[in-house]
Parts: sequence; structure tokens; C-alpha cells
Amino acid sequence: MTTLKEASLNHKAKKELHSLAEVPVDIEIKEDSFKNAQGQEVKYKYVEIDGYKYTVKSKVLSALKNIVAARPSVTKVKFQKTEDGDIIVVPLD
Repeated sequence: MTTLKEASLNHKAKKELHSLAEVPVDIEIKEDSFKNAQGQEVKYKYVEIDGYKYTVKSKVLSALKNIVAARPSVTKVKFQKTEDGDIIVVPLD
């Protein structure tokens, strides 16, 4: 049995991509799900970096698709969040 203290010490929360300095575009994307307060299953996509899960929203994938279409050689990007909550994708190479 795991105690609340042990679980909290081992817990690594989901984070947002815009908190990272750079993200490689060839990183593996994974899917997971959870049940919300109404008991409905909610699926989400994420990448795992250094043991942390960073959520990947569909808006982010759409923005990245446009970058990769314009610059197929891009290997790293930076995600920036605007005051309105929109995500801007910036190619770094």
C-alpha cells in the first residue's frame, strides 16, 4: 500500500508545452484518458519529457502542422502562450 505522502513525493503532474525552452518535433506523442466529475472519459495527448507529461492540444498540432509544411527541415520549436490563451509555434532552426 502506498501512503499519501509517498504518492505525493512520486507524483509528476501534467504540464503545458509553453513552459519548455524548446521541444523536438520528432518526440513521440502518447494518449491517455481520465474520468471527469461527471464520470465521462476524457482523452488527451501528451509528450513525456524528463518524467513529466506535457499536454498537447489540437490547436498546438494544427499550428505545428503549418510550420512543418512551410519548413520541413525544422527539428525544434518553442511554444508561446498569448494573453488570449492562444498558442504560437516558433521554429528554432
